Amino acid sequence: VESEPVTTTSATVYRNGTSADLALNVKVEVEGTVDSSNVLVADVVSFHRNGGVELQSTVTAVDTMAGTLTVLGVPITVTSSTRLEDRSSAQVEMFSLSNVSVGDTVDVRGYESPAGSGKLVATRLDRQSPSTEVEVSGAFTAGMSPQFSVFGITVDASSATLRDAGGATVALADFLTQAVGHSVEVSGTLSGMIVTASEARIHTPDVND
Repeated sequence: VESEPVTTTSATVYRNGTSADLALNVKVEVEGTVDSSNVLVADVVSFHRNGGVELQSTVTAVDTMAGTLTVLGVPITVTSSTRLEDRSSAQVEMFSLSNVSVGDTVDVRGYESPAGSGKLVATRLDRQSPSTEVEVSGAFTAGMSPQFSVFGITVDASSATLRDAGGATVALADFLTQAVGHSVEVSGTLSGMIVTASEARIHTPDVND
């Protein structure tokens, strides 16, 4: 880490991720002690995740025993650290995954784990009032214009209002060029497995996302 040797042990605690998420260029903060070989022995490894993922749509599958659900084709894991809240008309106070059903509208925020898996670990899950609006936020991946993808979800931007990081309206070609290396926020509707965007905006990832 920053050219300094670091080692982990079976006692190392991982925050906002697991040992499987350790990879080149992944941002972490390490707390520990330096041993006699001048190697930092990690007590705690905290992952700093730029540009987290946010999905809002209907639940298509849920497995309470496994602690998982599926939204927009993305497998999502709910852990003991996930914050859950019921913002629907039901207003369940002790809300948990067992209260979530297929067809519910949820807003999920989280991070990919393991890296490159296409799977999401939820840091927050809110059940919303029923809605056909879909929202997707995450890292932009270029595709065949007018399409692109966010966390493996295909987005059709042919009819969307497109905005740059400053909020100014831009043409499709400019949006697709400027979005490279950034995260984007998309709202629209679901057509099959493609999100037909009504609006898309570029934003700069933040460590607190």
